[in-house]
Amino acid sequence: RLRVEAARASDQWEFSTATDTAWSFGSGSGDGLLPLIQLDYGVPVDAGNRVARSPRVELGVTARHQDGADGARIAGMRLWTSYDDGAHWTEVTGRKGSHSGSFTFRADHMRAAAGGRVSLRVRAWDAAGNEVEQKVVRAYGLR
Repeated sequence: RLRVEAARASDQWEFSTATDTAWSFGSGSGDGLLPLIQLDYGVPVDAGNRVARSPRVELGVTARHQDGADGARIAGMRLWTSYDDGAHWTEVTGRKGSHSGSFTFRADHMRAAAGGRVSLRVRAWDAAGNEVEQKVVRAYGLR
């Protein structure tokens, strides 16, 4: 298990003020690269890193192994949102996408206040049992 936490306390950072990423993986012989799963986010933000406060915001997340590593196929993913910097989480319904490791989730941001911020928590795993869980506090804002 490998865990990395980072935080920014400067007033210049409105978004992604904290991240917490934990990888669980098997180790042993192989090509020397750990089977760490990486997450790539596709959120329809504007130039100010905000999305519309809407009942149908599509969030795309793709899980893949780190560059150069051979890993098992991505087997699943779950996503949660929070409007109070991670104190409470709500699971978002998702579906597997057309590309390997891609998933689309439809978030309902109507319960949040305009001008609020959305935190994300994602858990993804592969067929070999390797997984990642990542929290991004204040990932984006709402307009």
